[in-house]
Amino acid sequence: MPVTTPTHRLRELDHRNSGGIDVTLLWEQEKERLLVFVNDTRSGECFVVRAHHEEAMTAFHHPYAYSARADVHVSPMGRSENSRPLFELQEP
Repeated sequence: MPVTTPTHRLRELDHRNSGGIDVTLLWEQEKERLLVFVNDTRSGECFVVRAHHEEAMTAFHHPYAYSARADVHVSPMGRSENSRPLFELQEP
């Protein structure tokens, strides 16, 4: 199911949850790039990593290894009907 924001259209490619950490692999069609969105419901930490095509699945399975290069800031906007966070991307 696509996730939409005011300026971006994103398609969810994969999602997993473990120990309160939601990890979602997204495709941003307009800019032709992959994003890994991480939401730690325990700590409130949220970040997005831009993943190169060849590393997307590794970044999806090990997002904290890529967190140092998280260069997109996330503003939580609440929760969707299926309890996944809604968000908007804000370029730095």
